Amino acid sequence: MSAEAAAILKSSRGTPVPLQGVSARGRLNGLLFELSVEQTYRNTGGRNIEAVYTFPVPHHAVLLGLDLEIGERKLSGVAVRRQAASERYEEAMDQGNTAALLEQAGDGLYTLSLGNLLAGEQAVIRYRYAELLDRHEDHIRLCVPTVIAPRYGDAEAGGLKPHQVPGVELLAAYPFSLEIQVLGDQARAAFSSPSHPVQVSAMDGGMRVTLAKGAELARDFVLQLTGAVTESAALSAPDGDGVVSLVSLDTRLGTGETRPLSLKLVVDCSGSMGGDSIAQARRALLAVLGRLGPVDAVSLTRFGSRFEHLTRGMVSADAPAIAQLSHAVREMDADLGGTELAGALQAAIGIRTHRDMRLGSPQDLLLITDGEVWAVEQVVDLAARSGHRLFVVAVGAAPAEALARDLSAKTGGAVEFVSPNEDIEGAIVRTFQRMRETPKRIAAVDWPVPPEWTAPLPAMVFSGDTLHLIAGFRSAPAGEVRVTITGMAEGDVILRCPVAAASALELLPRVAAARRLGRTLRWTESRREHFLSGSPERGQRHHARPGVDVHGRIVAIDT
Repeated sequence: MSAEAAAILKSSRGTPVPLQGVSARGRLNGLLFELSVEQTYRNTGGRNIEAVYTFPVPHHAVLLGLDLEIGERKLSGVAVRRQAASERYEEAMDQGNTAALLEQAGDGLYTLSLGNLLAGEQAVIRYRYAELLDRHEDHIRLCVPTVIAPRYGDAEAGGLKPHQVPGVELLAAYPFSLEIQVLGDQARAAFSSPSHPVQVSAMDGGMRVTLAKGAELARDFVLQLTGAVTESAALSAPDGDGVVSLVSLDTRLGTGETRPLSLKLVVDCSGSMGGDSIAQARRALLAVLGRLGPVDAVSLTRFGSRFEHLTRGMVSADAPAIAQLSHAVREMDADLGGTELAGALQAAIGIRTHRDMRLGSPQDLLLITDGEVWAVEQVVDLAARSGHRLFVVAVGAAPAEALARDLSAKTGGAVEFVSPNEDIEGAIVRTFQRMRETPKRIAAVDWPVPPEWTAPLPAMVFSGDTLHLIAGFRSAPAGEVRVTITGMAEGDVILRCPVAAASALELLPRVAAARRLGRTLRWTESRREHFLSGSPERGQRHHARPGVDVHGRIVAIDT
């Protein structure tokens, strides 16, 4: 369970197709990030194969497109429904034609089935995605997922078909090149990467961040921007016959309030946490315990295939209790087998509130895990029904982003991601800042004119975190948006930001659509060659004239 898998192409029988190299180019403009990834494979075997390629994208990203280059042929697509795409893919395969089918394999995972890759043939796979990043005060964390860690549990129970379950390949030294252009005001930030050595250089309109020579595809790439611009900002763009507007608000509310915590600590000690992850978990827990005091109550549960409560219910976080728990944390190891997360959460949620806590004080649960489990929806639903706020610190070289984000978002909590060599102390400080605040909510959002639609709002607002507002209008609105935040002792606070005039920003409508639907659109792609005559044998090609490949191209949205 501690091994990780790169996003790899394999035959339908599970044999890896050699990866020749990976390159990626991205651009960050404000908080909008776009990335194009290219991977090159070659069928070095002596027979034609049906290949399966599974790759990750960020949880909040929208897939913009997928292109294939097979030999001298370049393929792209148009949209059709999933059922039609599946049928045409099977039909093309049955007739001996080249075909491709793209499906969402799970949260953040996509699977491309490539039918009839000929012996000796090279396949170049290119995909693009975009996402809207978050900022906490002057800190931005950008992650490019490149590897897929093995997950615990029954993948098919989580809705995956057998061919969609990613294979496990021990960390391979794949060549990896990456360039990210940071444009505009954010180019004034300081750049660092805890995951890879990088080089930073100036370019027209911004800064360029590239991987140092010899970089390998062995872990997710993380780029940190410190000293980022924090002012509220707005963007608008044409969306069909209408306009879509994005307002990203700076929510530093300037409150110095603190409140006692009733905090349930749950730490993953399963086998997948071995190595860097369990070391990070120990450091995180010690940092947490060092920030508790006698006014707080705490419990500690560790889990794997089973769970163990290390406290008898909730206990006062006085000096003797903290010393005892700190000793237990230093002795912790990843020695509890599988990752039965649902049972551990249920057990921790069932711990009764400490008698000394104020009546009605919110119950907070802090989960430290790499999140590598299937059947995510079951765990998220359990947490959402509990009435607890779940805060997640996701650790490791490639933590499961979807689980961590869903657990926190649907319970009114927050999430921090910490890769090896990253500042876990900073993540704990930010998490405690959020937990100590009096819970704040959005009471009202007043746009200059009533919108046609709006994207879902977060359950809670935390001081310093970015608040994204997205809405669609018949025509470009003029004026400012006003957001009323309630929950502070001194009364409601109103945040304001002018709505921007529409500009030619093609990414924004696609990102807005994904946020509006509350999940990333699923894509399917199928492609079928036309033949001059006859029913060719599998793997043979016939063209209308030499050098011309006449074909239809199909991309379907899987809803």
